[in-house]
Amino acid sequence: MTTNGAESINATLREPKEYPIIALLEAMQAKVSEWFNNRRNIMASINTKCTPLTPKAENIIRKIFKKASEMNVKQLNRFEYEVTGKENDAIIDLGQRQCSCRIFDLDQLPCVLALASYEQARIEVYDLCFNYFKLESLALAYVDTIYPVPQQEDWDVNEVEVLPKVLPPNFPIKCGREKLKRIPSVGKGKNG
Repeated sequence: MTTNGAESINATLREPKEYPIIALLEAMQAKVSEWFNNRRNIMASINTKCTPLTPKAENIIRKIFKKASEMNVKQLNRFEYEVTGKENDAIIDLGQRQCSCRIFDLDQLPCVLALASYEQARIEVYDLCFNYFKLESLALAYVDTIYPVPQQEDWDVNEVEVLPKVLPPNFPIKCGREKLKRIPSVGKGKNG
């Protein structure tokens, strides 16, 4: 799960990785600041009156909506429904946001079976979606500004307690030139 993120950062910082640590940190700060600003601008351009969901979540729901309208729904109680279709049969609990197919539980977005029953329950579709699929949550993720680190002369180090000098660990020195590229894991070729 974390490999793709690490690979993306490594690819982005391929050149700055060779810099001294302060220059590397400044390059990282500049890149993260650029990303946050780009995403903030994207969030500002999204029309929030159409939907409270992120565009990706909205697209997922729209794709399965037609299939959901073709299913049979039988109410069991206020929030529980039995949904039957050509391939799927399930019990939906809209109050707990659960489905016996487990897709609703795991994805945290309504599955096709939950979408089939929302209208009969008189519940808004967007209320079935968890908050982190909503534009508000996405906007809050990028609300902070990433400021550059001030010049070293401007640092106030009077309040910082002096720590003992930390030396690098003792590793045996290997023969030959140091490898700059990593060795791909099993199953990954040159292009993987």
